[in-house]
Amino acid sequence: MAGLNKQFYEALNQLNLFEQVPEELRRRVSQMLLAVPLAPFQRDPSLRAIRDRFRETQSALALAEQLDLFFAENGLSPETSEATMLEGIKQEDLQLVCYEILVGKS
Repeated sequence: MAGLNKQFYEALNQLNLFEQVPEELRRRVSQMLLAVPLAPFQRDPSLRAIRDRFRETQSALALAEQLDLFFAENGLSPETSEATMLEGIKQEDLQLVCYEILVGKS
């Protein structure tokens, strides 16, 4: 892990007595930072805005919320990618699979 991923991960997981990030949100975003490299998105204006806002405010909660939204909007979160995969399955695909199963058993 390097670059923005490391910077954001450390910011989310350091102990902060004044600001609490909900555990579920912190865990979800931290897992995404470990799994998805942000290097291909470094020139993305929305990611730059997230980075700049964090530098100004140092708010871990705002960072977590914005990164969570960024991952969802770009189809990078597991929930989004699963939904996208299900949307790609068409009725004719299912009919073909069912036909192959029935014909294969005959």
